[in-house]
Amino acid sequence: MFSDVLKKINAQEIHKRHIDLFHAITYDNIDGVVAAFIRNQPFDIRDRNGNTVLHLAAKLNRRLLCRAVCVYASHLDLWNTKNNDGKQPVDLAEDPKYEDGGA
Repeated sequence: MFSDVLKKINAQEIHKRHIDLFHAITYDNIDGVVAAFIRNQPFDIRDRNGNTVLHLAAKLNRRLLCRAVCVYASHLDLWNTKNNDGKQPVDLAEDPKYEDGGA
């Protein structure tokens, strides 16, 4: 599967554009996540609420993207990272108030 994703990505185009990880997660864009990894972009970025890209992927129920982020950024231990509310990504995935995209 990984090789199929890489075949879809034009390597020259990857080097010409910045991949916004939060945008890729929001729009369920696995190609964007892979491209960010290939470009060695940081996966430990946070939004103003202290959420990492893994928090966002969990909140949006993007299971494939959660797995990809965990693999590509395994050295960062993002699954144990807490946001400003003290929640880990798994807490957002399991919190009923986040099922409809947040309250």
